[in-house]
Amino acid sequence: MGRGRRGTAGDDRPRGHEGRRHPGGRNRDPRRFHRPDRFDPDRPYTAPLTFGAGGHFCLGAPLSRLEARIALPRLLHRFPRIRPAGEPVRRDSWVGRGIDHFPIAID
Repeated sequence: MGRGRRGTAGDDRPRGHEGRRHPGGRNRDPRRFHRPDRFDPDRPYTAPLTFGAGGHFCLGAPLSRLEARIALPRLLHRFPRIRPAGEPVRRDSWVGRGIDHFPIAID
C-alpha cells in the first residue's frame, strides 16, 4: 500500500482504502442536473449510463430500446388517456434505483 492520502474529485480517503461506486447514483449529481431526482424526459442529453459502457455494456440494451420504440407508441395509441393512479413505489438498493410499482388508470 502507498503512503499518504489521495484526492480524487474531492475524495480524501487514505491510500489503499477500498471503495465502491454506487450504481444508483448515476446521472443524479445536483451540481450537474437541475432537480436530479425528478423524471424529466425532456431533459437535455445527459450521456446516460443506463446500459453501461465498454466491457460492461448491457447485452440486452438493443432489445430494450427496440421494445421501447415499439411498445410505448402502441400503448399510448391504444390508451390515449392513460394516467398515473397513485404514487410510484420506488426501489432504492445498492444495485440500483428504479420503480417497483407504478399504478395507472385507463379512462
